[in-house]
Amino acid sequence: GAPMFFAALGQYPIDDGEEREGDGLVIITQPSDGDMLAIHDRQPVVLPPDAARRWIDPDLTSAQAEELAQTQGLTADAFTWHPVSKAVGNVKHDSSELIQPIAPPEP
Repeated sequence: GAPMFFAALGQYPIDDGEEREGDGLVIITQPSDGDMLAIHDRQPVVLPPDAARRWIDPDLTSAQAEELAQTQGLTADAFTWHPVSKAVGNVKHDSSELIQPIAPPEP
């Protein structure tokens, strides 16, 4: 129910300038743990609010960013897990209904 702060790196044109090679965004990941292992072997680095504030500090060094990503990412048990529709995995779908819980699949 609260915002999530993903550790990410981005490079974008400045002041409507031309796009450069490498422009875009990447989400930093870490090895999965807990219930996330059943879904994927990697999970996004989700930072608590105080670490997220440090992450976006323009004076943050590369070494400090690396330490934040390696030590401050929330573990899978910090989240609530529930089944969702398979439409979640299709980029053609984009609606708030995608995150609504569905009945667990029959074993």
